[in-house]
Amino acid sequence: MQKENSVQTYKRVNISEMEILASHESFNNKHGIQLEENFNKLPTFHWLPKVHTRPYKFRYIVNLRSCSIKELSVRMTFVLQAIKTHVNKRAQRALERSPETKDFKFPFFIALSTTSDTWQSNS
Repeated sequence: MQKENSVQTYKRVNISEMEILASHESFNNKHGIQLEENFNKLPTFHWLPKVHTRPYKFRYIVNLRSCSIKELSVRMTFVLQAIKTHVNKRAQRALERSPETKDFKFPFFIALSTTSDTWQSNS
């Protein structure tokens, strides 16, 4: 049962798969995103249980093979990695410059850390 003022994460819609794919194609064309002709499927979602954790957690997987939003997903990943790298570098510089923050933990930035940074900050 849903509370009156709560926000819905998912909502049932009465749109066909073809209408969704047409919407994706329109968006891609509007933004100059070119897809191969066989990229005409919707993404599929799967989950795998992480049985080594208590309580059990799940790893969610989105399959983008031949998907109408694959190129958009690739571009968004690149942009978000760039932002993550920039934020991590700024946090590291702040820690190096301010001795009073040396014992302060940055869990948000630690969680964002990555081993393959592909973007360089100019600041």
